[in-house]
Amino acid sequence: MRLLQGLETVAPWAALGSARADVFVAGDCADAFAPHLGALRDRLAEHAAGAALGGSDLAEVDAPAQSTYLRLPVPVHYTHAVVDTRVRYGHADFAALQVLAVVLQHDYLHREVREKGGAYGASAGMSVEGLFALQSLWDPSLSATLEAFARGLEWACSARMEQRAIDEALLSIFSDVDAPTSPSSKGVGQWLHGLTEAMRAQHRAALLAVDADALARVARKHLAVAAHPGAFAQARDGAVSVCVVGSKGAQADGLGAHWAERVM
Repeated sequence: MRLLQGLETVAPWAALGSARADVFVAGDCADAFAPHLGALRDRLAEHAAGAALGGSDLAEVDAPAQSTYLRLPVPVHYTHAVVDTRVRYGHADFAALQVLAVVLQHDYLHREVREKGGAYGASAGMSVEGLFALQSLWDPSLSATLEAFARGLEWACSARMEQRAIDEALLSIFSDVDAPTSPSSKGVGQWLHGLTEAMRAQHRAALLAVDADALARVARKHLAVAAHPGAFAQARDGAVSVCVVGSKGAQADGLGAHWAERVM
């Protein structure tokens, strides 16, 4: 029940950033959760409708602090850190940052956060709004992961990426870019983000032009703000934000007193 209450609390934030939200219940818990999922579904639908219409109820939701710890009864951590590059889809540097995120995930985060740190998964990505995001899930560590994120950006700013890594990243990206797209998906992209077919074609051409020099340039230009020890654990720069889901609490997990904490 505490988990469901927590999901209801964050429902407005989920509605703000996504056109779709899924909740999966498996195993013996399904029957116990079933009566409550309808109310949660209705709450998500209500806030999604408000987001589409610019509803005032969403404006009343307190925005998360720059460093936020959400306490839930889970045995591991879920960590999401972002650098606001202000490089939106269509910007000249967007394609290079998108490729850099995939290279960072495959050649650094997988090794440092998943293989060494023991997390179930680690990823990086670039959103159309310009947020360069780093994430871990089912992660037994926290402080070590936040430092791995910072070291990963240091690596991105200082290393010269191999052509092999760039080619592999492009193959991964083009598997989505060139995948068949349903009319509804195209409509959602244009409605939510204003993406047109001309913009998509321009982005595809920009991806093909990305090289090692471009990756080094955009990393130093847009990510250097978080490419130093403590960048995410302290998260005092206005462009850097972190949200952690865990059970211990910010202080018990060794984080600073400036972290905002919510018990869900």
